[in-house]
Amino acid sequence: MTVRRTYDLNKMANAMERKFMPQMINDIADVVHNDIIDGVRSGKDLDNSATKSLKAATITAKTRKGYSNPRLPRVATGAMSGALGTGGPFVSQRAKKGKLKAIIRSAARAFYGKFQQTGRPWFGIAKRTERTVAKIIKVKTIQGMKSAHVRGI
Repeated sequence: MTVRRTYDLNKMANAMERKFMPQMINDIADVVHNDIIDGVRSGKDLDNSATKSLKAATITAKTRKGYSNPRLPRVATGAMSGALGTGGPFVSQRAKKGKLKAIIRSAARAFYGKFQQTGRPWFGIAKRTERTVAKIIKVKTIQGMKSAHVRGI
């Protein structure tokens, strides 16, 4: 038995641009956004390594200032990372038809933000999320292909 399928590639391209690509990009942006916050909260860098422990003097200083998690690296007020439930990165632009791009920004434009990214980066796509991103791409591509299947040929 031979099974043949015919696809209308124009139909697929239109469906991908109009519906599936914006959804896919926004789904990926949401996964990356949440992973940035979860990574800082759990003390993991982009490569899934544990963040270097703070020095005793730093913990003491953070305790004196009244921070709720003085032992947690990269978290003081939570404004930059969002690890305390407020502030942090946000999706400032969502993808839509004709503008297939999502932008994730850090909420804090603090002077120290650029130093936090050197050495052991924390803001970006982590290795731990690559499988999830690949799965989203696969699912949306299959949905696009199914929408382009021409029946009866």
